[in-house]
Amino acid sequence: MKKQKLKNYLKFGILLFGISSLITSCEKDFENNSFNTIEQSKFKIEVLDYKKIQSENNIIEKLSSLNSKNTKEVQNSNTSREFYNSNLGFSINTDFVKHIEDTQTGINSYSFQIERDTLITDNVENLLLQSNSQGTYDAYILEYGFTKEQFNSLIDGELNNTTVKYTPIDFDTNVFNNGELSKLVAEYNCIQVWSLEDVTNNEGNLVGDTPLYTEEWVLMAENCGWSYYDDGSGGGGGPIDNDSNSGSQGGNGNSNNTDDDDNGGLGTSCRGCEDNDPIIAAPTINPADPDCTKLKNLIGKPVVNSTNNTVDKLLSYLSSFTSSTTKERGYFLSPQDQIESEFSAAYFEGDENADEVPVEIGTNLISVLMHLHYNKETESKKQLSVFSVKDIYEMYLLIGTGHIFSPNTFTNFLTTEHGTNYALQINNSNAFVNSDFAIKYFTTWGFSKTIQDDAENLYGEKKYNILPYKTNGQNELAFTKFLANENLGLTLFRANDDFTEFTKIEYKNGIFKETPCN
Repeated sequence: MKKQKLKNYLKFGILLFGISSLITSCEKDFENNSFNTIEQSKFKIEVLDYKKIQSENNIIEKLSSLNSKNTKEVQNSNTSREFYNSNLGFSINTDFVKHIEDTQTGINSYSFQIERDTLITDNVENLLLQSNSQGTYDAYILEYGFTKEQFNSLIDGELNNTTVKYTPIDFDTNVFNNGELSKLVAEYNCIQVWSLEDVTNNEGNLVGDTPLYTEEWVLMAENCGWSYYDDGSGGGGGPIDNDSNSGSQGGNGNSNNTDDDDNGGLGTSCRGCEDNDPIIAAPTINPADPDCTKLKNLIGKPVVNSTNNTVDKLLSYLSSFTSSTTKERGYFLSPQDQIESEFSAAYFEGDENADEVPVEIGTNLISVLMHLHYNKETESKKQLSVFSVKDIYEMYLLIGTGHIFSPNTFTNFLTTEHGTNYALQINNSNAFVNSDFAIKYFTTWGFSKTIQDDAENLYGEKKYNILPYKTNGQNELAFTKFLANENLGLTLFRANDDFTEFTKIEYKNGIFKETPCN
């Protein structure tokens, strides 16, 4: 976003015209002054990660109340990176949190990016928690009037053409379920004021070219209150304006009634009904997905000993054999330096019609494994369109034997005769090797054919139904469920034909999700 160094105040619905006259007598006093004075903002703004937010006990307690009581995926709310509520239909992640403090009033707010189960808008949505006079936190959903891409390209003066929708989720819904108010539609309206603030840089001035100050847009919402209007279903009536206390006095007026909490467990404090402090927020947009970034950085790296001289070109070359070979074949890539900036490739292949191939790694450390699943000509003998349980075991074995250069940057690529291409990352090697599945099946895999058969049956017809005759879509969905249910710490990506575009695919909170790595 292009930003001016001087502070800008933008008010919705109001155009402020600057005074064009020049006070020349004042200019003379300062014409020789070459210094630019920056007025330090009253706001302190910092970005918190998962580890820092864990120390904020009141915030974690509030977020824990957001978790659905019957959500099986959330094992321990106090240590979870992610919080989810099925009633509200979204989750939030604590890896990127924006904390704003008004140093004059002591008000604190914490802003989290919302991830919807089903996309209902392209606009940026945040969950905002703000401190109140009762010593707790009030919660809102903020839907900004712009997308992530639009925000990054906005120029000064354009924010006053956008509208932010506030939805308090700390209020007593009983007031809307009684009497005349039940016939009306409620909107929560505020006077919204944008300002461009010069705030202290989180990193300070530790590096020569690191600025002491950075600029942040801050939104202040004041004089918030409910407005009600008849949507026509009840007959007659236009908008009915109410003051900021109307929310707690409508219907039976019982704003403390918690018997019928429809707000995802977040409470019934009726924020904005009695507390007149402004709501402070800053648009919180997570940077690029770190898993996607890691993959995109890898795919174009050089392979120094191959005519297919980058990772993606070597993958495309390997993919060209999927429909013509009856051997499992592939490459493993070893890093040429400590930062994995380039690789050397070693080729391997199996016997005719064999389901697995021994890979002679020797003392090499590897960063990338790529292989194919070939066509055995008859439908019943085709290999899988996704990773097999043996493929997963090989990753476990490589970690155990110390052959992986860095477990948390290792990637396993697969291309198949079915026309599918995938990448599988280890994002949590600890979770992977200590998962119940790995402990039960992989620790004794090489010593027991019975254990291998049990694992294959669980993977196949007994539970997950990942089978050669299933469709690509069915196997893909089943494989994401397998990764999620077994808590393996692995991340799956679908690739296009030439391995230049990827989509992160996962099964979260009972929903199959696809996130393009743009």
